[in-house]
Amino acid sequence: MDGAEFSSRVAEWQSFYAVLAGASATFAGLLFVSLSVNTAILSTGNEAALRLARHTFGCFIYLVLIALVVMIPRQVPLGIGIPLFGMGLGAMVQTIRSARVSSPGSGVRRLMRERSLYRLSLVTYAMMMLVAAALSLGLGFALYGLVTVMIWQFAWASRLAWDLLLFRE
Repeated sequence: MDGAEFSSRVAEWQSFYAVLAGASATFAGLLFVSLSVNTAILSTGNEAALRLARHTFGCFIYLVLIALVVMIPRQVPLGIGIPLFGMGLGAMVQTIRSARVSSPGSGVRRLMRERSLYRLSLVTYAMMMLVAAALSLGLGFALYGLVTVMIWQFAWASRLAWDLLLFRE
């Protein structure tokens, strides 16, 4: 697929990514509101809750950044693929760092649940990197893969935000 055709296909998805960016930014703002309402999460110094809050916020911010990259006019394959790959790699590194830190005194069951949250995020970012590589090669069908990954990421981040809202010591 040539650059003009690729750019045309990307342009067809601009409305979707504009909505995704707006919804993700809104949810990131609501996350701040929920943390303000549930101040016990931040004031107790619970490391697991703080990591979950950072991770959830990061999930929404990555969605906004990805949407912004896709909405750049007259995009070419490498113009989308390289930034998405870099964001996926950065998100994976950040997620691995968060998952490696364990809460002192956490029970085994809670620790396994925390780690499973991070595993699903790692799978999401790995899928995003695969889609980014396909986009870099100009494979237009990868745009559908990106949409799938972004919908999954939005649903997953929303679930994490809900878990955070209900978080108890």
